[in-house]
Amino acid sequence: MIKFLLFCCPKLNIIDENIELLIKTEYRIMKKLVVLGMGVCMVLAFASCKSSESAYKKAYEKAKQQEEELRLRKTNRKAKEVFDFGKKDVWIDGFNQIITLEVLLNHSPLFLGMDGVVRDLASLRGNYRIIPQTKQAVALLLEWVYAYHPGTIHILLDAPVSNSGRLKTKIYDVDPMVDVQIVQHVDLILYEKANVITSDSIILDSCISWFNLMVLCLKKTHFMAYDIEF
Repeated sequence: MIKFLLFCCPKLNIIDENIELLIKTEYRIMKKLVVLGMGVCMVLAFASCKSSESAYKKAYEKAKQQEEELRLRKTNRKAKEVFDFGKKDVWIDGFNQIITLEVLLNHSPLFLGMDGVVRDLASLRGNYRIIPQTKQAVALLLEWVYAYHPGTIHILLDAPVSNSGRLKTKIYDVDPMVDVQIVQHVDLILYEKANVITSDSIILDSCISWFNLMVLCLKKTHFMAYDIEF
């Protein structure tokens, strides 16, 4: 990728300072650009060399804008992150967290984003099925939550997702003391809650406070997440 940039930069009349910046940060920035959907714009700009300088500048400015937005987002989230529940109610994005742990127990990769949150590549899309690792995933989730002194544990499941009722039963099989709710709009409820556990960016930006359970607990175990920035 660096060689590709060096080949294209002279044709685009990119100044030396920007070339140096691209070389120093190209790995991080290109990964971010791809995730943001800007990678295609950059590649097309470099490849076509037709009005490429203008396209490059637009893509580069967009990347800088996204960098600033990410900085502000991280600052906002840091200010409302909690590290112990203090016997207060905990609100868990059920499918979001249980599926991540199922992925972990299946020895599939997890990814640590630039925002410091662990995510998986599993796609829900309204369909979910119970797998052999589901009960262990639920037990592991609750074990980790109990380690940080929660009050009542509320687990919210999306009603439109298939097998939400079966998952609710599975959770009660593990711990009948938790509060499991099947609701239409999990995200809208979590927007107004404190002590939220999720990896959903929109919820994290909107909720009152959140707990980065997956990162804290992965650090304490032998499990590792791939350090991929996005």
